[in-house]
Amino acid sequence: MNFFIVDIGGTNLRIAILNAKGEILKKERFSTPKDFIKISEIIEENYKNFRKEYSLKEIIGISVAGAVFKDEVWLPNISKERFPLKSFLSEKLKIPIKILDDRISGALGEYWRGKGQNKDIILYFIIGTGVGLGIVINGKPLYGKNKVSGSIGWIPIGKRNFYSSKIGTLESQISGPSILREYNKISERNLEKTEEVFELFEKGDKYAKEVISKVGKILGKTLSSLLNIFDPDIIIFSGSIGLKWETFRPFAYSIMNLYLSPVIKNNFEITVSELKEDAQLLGSTYILLEE
Repeated sequence: MNFFIVDIGGTNLRIAILNAKGEILKKERFSTPKDFIKISEIIEENYKNFRKEYSLKEIIGISVAGAVFKDEVWLPNISKERFPLKSFLSEKLKIPIKILDDRISGALGEYWRGKGQNKDIILYFIIGTGVGLGIVINGKPLYGKNKVSGSIGWIPIGKRNFYSSKIGTLESQISGPSILREYNKISERNLEKTEEVFELFEKGDKYAKEVISKVGKILGKTLSSLLNIFDPDIIIFSGSIGLKWETFRPFAYSIMNLYLSPVIKNNFEITVSELKEDAQLLGSTYILLEE
């Protein structure tokens, strides 16, 4: 039996067919509309089309870049309002819908088929358009009382800026959009893509080095806190920015050495995901198999 899986990110919407072994048989990518009705139409249309080609289990697994409640989802990079995605799609397609936030789905994907295999405590650190942390302990995801455990983007760290709330938040310092905005601000240039900042960093651009080193140092403080609190088996970076961990690592380690417990200092593992964008697809499949 095959599974129809959807990953709704802040930038891209991915739809895939996976089998029970975690093999991806088909994958399509779309730009994520800033409208839940249009998102639902894409999902509905593709489910009906793929159903003609594949033998699909009558349930849809969805991963979203935001918070998941009983029926509603809240995706701040798409809309400020919550949307009853589960019931909306279920009524249209007449099948059950299972929704996970991308922190949980990504962490479960790593636990099932990635670098988190055979690990007791996994921290899955996403940095992209947004920032989040998936936590899996002994094979079980940590959801939290309000279902938003791992909302690390909200923690107060760094300085207040024009893109943050009343205090400086982690997401406003280290996400892709914030890196681009900060570079353009201090350089008085008008780059359009965050990737350009990293390209300039490799060429020795002083403004890019200032931004990247600042982000790296903030990451160092953040990682020190996570390591001291959870003492995890592994921290796995993902997301367009998280996958660039090696660029930030020298700046992060200089700060981490100041704050880590001496017991932890020489005994931790930080790495990047090899599953990359497929982690959410795999984690959503895994939860359907388990349930």
